[in-house]
Amino acid sequence: MFDQLFIYFLGITVVSASHNVNFFRRDYIFLEEYNAFYKLHWADDVGTWDEAFLACDHEGASFFYPEDVDEWQIARNLSDSPDLEGIFVGVHDELGRGDLLSFDGHFLPEFSELHVNNQDDSEPKCVVMSVNTGRYNIGSCKNRRPFICKKKDNEYCPTIDSGYIYSKTTKKCYKVHKRETTWVDAMHTCYMEGGILSTAIHISEINDILYMIKVGQQFFMGFRRILPHNDFYSVRGEKIDIFPRNAENCGVVVVNNNDYNNGRNFIYSTHDCNRTLPFICELNVKF
Repeated sequence: MFDQLFIYFLGITVVSASHNVNFFRRDYIFLEEYNAFYKLHWADDVGTWDEAFLACDHEGASFFYPEDVDEWQIARNLSDSPDLEGIFVGVHDELGRGDLLSFDGHFLPEFSELHVNNQDDSEPKCVVMSVNTGRYNIGSCKNRRPFICKKKDNEYCPTIDSGYIYSKTTKKCYKVHKRETTWVDAMHTCYMEGGILSTAIHISEINDILYMIKVGQQFFMGFRRILPHNDFYSVRGEKIDIFPRNAENCGVVVVNNNDYNNGRNFIYSTHDCNRTLPFICELNVKF
């Protein structure tokens, strides 16, 4: 039965994980022009600037600010109510010194003219945008205003799941599942997420995911012995000669050193497929 499941998974995993993401949350709207999801918080759902930032973060999104000259208009895509006028955007002068930065730390020179020198420099200032004209002005961060949260479609990973991290070295995306499960269930979970159990074996591949896994903890990987022979194969069908020959049939990786000066050390080992471990999934990117 186990071998049949393995062959089944082997057959389906050759299909590319690439797909167009068109869902994030039921309360977000996808706008294809910007390849992103948006949600307008207003009416009874307004907040101070800090509350707006935290609300977006809680939803797994970011505090909206226009990233091109036309994106300000999306507010009217989200509501045509004449009562919606000014909204907070994710730009502020946190120290009250005229240094207007986006919430994610970008200096935005187009906003620098908004600084008003005669205001109390000890008072943080936050940017308010007119949804009718796109014009900006500075207001108190403590006022309560509407705001927009934005979730970008992952630029590389073919999923909106923020648990997947893109590796520039391998051009793949990896996710560490800390919950423990059997090898077959781990493989099924990765498949349902559009990927496979990770088949990383080269030092360049492993280095990119070592920091995500706990020292001393074993993680299931996408390797299994094909019986009755003694050889290990990846879930991609490649014969692999890195695992010890013993009675356990599923491959694992374990980090046994946390010395960043000398680099983390790791070993490949084996584990009982029917016992539970955390595991690592990988996705192919869109290109």
